[in-house]
Amino acid sequence: MKEKRTVRDIIIKGIKYILLLSLIVMIAFFSQEKISLSWIISINIISSIYIIIYHVIYRKEILECKKSKIDKCIAILFAIIAIYVLKLNWNFLGIIYIYIMLNMYFIGLDIFRKIFKKIVRVDFIMTIIELLILNINNIHKKDIFTEVSNKNILILVSRLHTGGAERVAVNLANNFKEKYDKVVVVTYNAKTEDDYECNVKHIQIKNKEIKRINDIKKIKKKYHITHSISFCTTANYLNVASNNGEKVIISVRNYLSNSTEKRRRKLEAKISVRFADKIVAVAKAVEIEQIEKYKISKDKILTINNFYEEAIIEEKAKQKILDEEERKFFDTHDIVITVGRLNYQKGQWYLIRAFKEVIKECPNARLVILGKGEDEEKLKSLIQELQLEKYVKLYGFKENPYQYLSKAKVFVSESLYEGMSNVILEAMKCGLPIIATDCLAGNREILAPNTELIKHTDKIEFAQYGILVPVGDGKEYKTEELNYWEIELKEAIIKILKDKDLREKYIKQSKIRIKDFEKEKIIKQWYDLIEGE
Repeated sequence: MKEKRTVRDIIIKGIKYILLLSLIVMIAFFSQEKISLSWIISINIISSIYIIIYHVIYRKEILECKKSKIDKCIAILFAIIAIYVLKLNWNFLGIIYIYIMLNMYFIGLDIFRKIFKKIVRVDFIMTIIELLILNINNIHKKDIFTEVSNKNILILVSRLHTGGAERVAVNLANNFKEKYDKVVVVTYNAKTEDDYECNVKHIQIKNKEIKRINDIKKIKKKYHITHSISFCTTANYLNVASNNGEKVIISVRNYLSNSTEKRRRKLEAKISVRFADKIVAVAKAVEIEQIEKYKISKDKILTINNFYEEAIIEEKAKQKILDEEERKFFDTHDIVITVGRLNYQKGQWYLIRAFKEVIKECPNARLVILGKGEDEEKLKSLIQELQLEKYVKLYGFKENPYQYLSKAKVFVSESLYEGMSNVILEAMKCGLPIIATDCLAGNREILAPNTELIKHTDKIEFAQYGILVPVGDGKEYKTEELNYWEIELKEAIIKILKDKDLREKYIKQSKIRIKDFEKEKIIKQWYDLIEGE
């Protein structure tokens, strides 16, 4: 008959595993460069907590885990391999490491099998563990400014291929080259044809997932990086996780609450802002959200808007459209134009649906969509269903969109959410009146800067620098009847096409407003941020 356990036995066992947990955390503090250690520690932490709960609450004995001799040999072999791979010495730490490996196998493995059966998305729970443990080294990070006198800048972005954030990253790197001796751009997505010209050293990382962190950290060490700047959620997480003692600056590009990012990415975003040294919000509304909803200190975050390359846009806008059919299309019609990746965020399907009603009152109107993306076939199907092949054209991605923008009548942004839209600024520079959805966060800041920035209009708003219209609900409707936000969008387009005085007014306002986003003003804010650290 099994001996009955006393409360004292339970308490002693609980204390023992709390001590084990403490020991594991201590090892994490002093093993800053061992990234793979985070996985092992995390398994032990969960298994230790699991054991404590079962002992104290359920009073179940789960330590009687029987393994075959072969299984035991495999566990020991894994422990020895880990010692070799991580280059740990056969000292006290090495012995502790072997113990952790064995504990992971005999206890943690069984427990994780049970957990995996209950978690639909295993990568989500693994990311939680990874992020929490991986960034412990930030507590003890070394300040390398005492060793490096010059500022060496690393800019981290997913790719140099389409996308507003990618273009901002490249523009920033090219301008930093004029001030700093060492500027490196690091990308980590699969190699694609670069759409943006990068005039500094560009390093392409080929590894995936957690191996990227080691690669980025090695690059930071090699080039003695003093400031690392990243753009977008995954890049921000990789930047924080690969911290080598430099000042980590992350750029938050969207209003997180409205983002459709997967829950893993949202978690990465929250952890990234927690461990970054400085956060650059692309719009004031994004900064407000981070402060009010995610409790980020006001001293840690600031807003730096996007900038545009004035000389480049002016030069390219003067160029003639090379394709004869496209040139004729622009010359003979009133062109409504939108530019952006063909994906859910940009909401082009609402604009296409609304445009079917626009042409009933403005028969010479035509819609041109520039961009490429995963929704291309879906948009083509919608155009066919609505019999708009004659009126709506998908021209794909254009290396020089400015020659098209400068020859259009009005620019429309129908995004469901945005940070600070580069293309709205570029359309303004090309002399276009702007119609944009009042989505969080940047559109209102551009077109109605003196109003409450976190709000939604439910009707057409003739703002100071452009027209704001309601944002869609994100659902794709098959009915021919338009929703109220599509009706408001339709009315705004018709109004701007028919009312010449209104159109001229907003052309002038665009030229006034764009001066607030001149490169020199924005770059100076970046310099002040870097030099002030």
